[in-house]
This record gives sequence, structure tokens and C-alpha cells, in this order.
Amino acid sequence: MVPQPAIIFIIAKRVFIQGRRKQGMQLYRLIIRNTFVVLLLCLIGGIVADAKTNLEIPAPNQGDPPMTVNCNASPDFVTRGSGSSVVTMTAHARNAENNVITYRWNASGGATISGSGSRVTVDTADLAPGKYTVTVTVGFSHGHTTTCSTTVNVVEKIGPDCPVISSLVVEPRTVEAGTNIKVTFHVSSSYSDDDSTKYLWSTSSGTLSGSGDTVTLDTTGMRAGSVRVSVTVSDGKCQGDDSATLTIKPKPQEVMPWQLASCNTYKRLNDTRPDNTCKGFLDDAATKLQRNPGEVLLIRSYSEKKEKANTDQLRAERVRDYLVSKGIDSSRIKIKAMGTKAAPDTWKDNNKIVMMWLAPKELIEPQ
Repeated sequence: MVPQPAIIFIIAKRVFIQGRRKQGMQLYRLIIRNTFVVLLLCLIGGIVADAKTNLEIPAPNQGDPPMTVNCNASPDFVTRGSGSSVVTMTAHARNAENNVITYRWNASGGATISGSGSRVTVDTADLAPGKYTVTVTVGFSHGHTTTCSTTVNVVEKIGPDCPVISSLVVEPRTVEAGTNIKVTFHVSSSYSDDDSTKYLWSTSSGTLSGSGDTVTLDTTGMRAGSVRVSVTVSDGKCQGDDSATLTIKPKPQEVMPWQLASCNTYKRLNDTRPDNTCKGFLDDAATKLQRNPGEVLLIRSYSEKKEKANTDQLRAERVRDYLVSKGIDSSRIKIKAMGTKAAPDTWKDNNKIVMMWLAPKELIEPQ
């Protein structure tokens, strides 16, 4: 901590009195010079310390867009020596920017992955009975990764005297969160269709309704993720087990048009030509369209009651023609004349205005 100048001055004063008595005027002058040097250093130190305490701290990182990955195996239950031994693994990955770039797969127990990308296969023909976990790691363009795992169950073929489960069908197999769809699960087997056959169903999430070989799962209020439904079929002597996975996808984010600067510098009534200010806005719009080929430009033009009919239409057309002259395909420019209806961002009661929005091709019309 830097001493306060007042304290230094008091100390110096005491030293000065003693020095004057003992050494005379020469020592008195030396002490005065040293005292001023100490005071100057204290002042400089105080300024530096104050500057350090007022340094700006950078704002914390706001975080990256949320990432989600869902995966499933089809089928996820394989009986050795019965039917196909190949299991297809599928991953569904996305984030707010929809910029998935890499998939990396691996499997437990010596299972081998074939293929690449979002869909691969595992051949279970040479695998011993057991459960095998397959994991996919998805890398996004901002450098982060996220993973998803699913399980494949390989079992021995049941003896000739025991019935078998041939399939467990999920309809639909994938739903979107918030759609409140009822999903049907139906099991087919060679078990007799009498009272001796029992079906025991279970689910990892939600509630099943129904009985026998068919049940339903109500997805109302369920979050995005995977739901595993299992069934055990028994006739009192033999039993078979199977399971299936339902994928609940996140609800896609609503994409709204992005409003650009408006042309509102028409100086006279019935003026329809873009001036230099407006052309500057249009040059910026053309640049954005060239950088984003999947987007379109929405144009809404307005006029005042004192202007000629069709003035709003001419304003929109001349804005479109200018953009076409800059290399923008006219099919990407959607114009609509709004007449004398008040524009949403009218400035100083000026309704001579052309408004513009940048939007995905599956656009949401601005109001």
C-alpha cells in the first residue's frame, strides 16, 4: 500500500527539525529535496494504483448455441441365426446454427462399425450374445462436441420348442417435442394367442396405455430425447424379450425475418427513384443476399394518400430492378405493394417508404 502524502510530510517535518538542530542548513536542504522526491513518488504510485483498480474487465463469454444429438439402432434386438444380422445406426444432430460437421462412431465389445457420416452399420453375425453400446461423437464448427449412445442386444436363438418374438414395431418412430402424438408399439411373435400368453410392457419415460400385443405412449409434455419401451412375452414355459426406441426431436426454433434499413428518403410526392442514401441500403442488402444464397429479400412498399395510384408498386419495382442490376436473381426478391396503409416504422408521418427483410426461403411473412 502506498503511504499517504500527509503522513510522509509529517515524518519529513520531524526529520527536518532534528536535522536542523544537529547538522545545520546543509542537511536541512538535503532533507527538503528528498522529501519532495518521496512526495512525487507517492503521487505517481497513487495514480498507477488507481488506474489498475479501474481496468475494464471483458464481458464473460455468453456461451455457444445449444446442441442436441439423438441416435437409435434398427433393429436394436438381434437373435443369432435368425433374420438379418446387420444393424443400422442413425444419428440426428443439430444446434441453433444447424452446422454439424463431423461424426465419429465407436462400439463396445469388439463390434465393428462400417460406413461414415450420420448413418453406419454393425454386423452382429460374429458377435457373442450380450449387449453392445454404440456411441457417436458429433463435432460442430465452433469446436465443441456432444455424444449419444444406444444399445444393441444380441441373443442366442431360442430352442425349437419355444416361440419367438419376430418384431416390435414403433409407429411413428420419431416425433417432435410439443406435438402431443400418441405412439403405437406392436409386438409380433409365434406365441399362442390365448389366455396363457402374457405381455409385460415397460417404458423409460412417460406412461403406456393398452394391453396385450399393442400399447400406446402419449408424448404430451415429454421433452426431447430417447424413450426406450420394452416387452416381455411369456406363455408360462418360455419367454422372449424385445425393446424399441422412440426418438423425440427438439422443436425447431422459429426463424423470423431480419429487418434491414428502410428507404424513406423520397423527397417529393410520387417520387419512386432510389436516391444515393437508399442505394447505399440496397448495396448492403445485395451483399447480404450474395453471402446467404439460401435467403430471400422481402420488400413492402408504401405511399401517401396524396400520391398517384400505383406509386407504391413503382417504388418496389425500382428497388427490385436496382438489386437485379447488382447481380441478384429476381426470383429471390419478393415485393408487395401496401398502398396507403401506414408503414410500421413511419418516421415524422412520412409514409413514402420501402421496407426490407432478409428471410430464409421458407419465410415467415412480416405483418
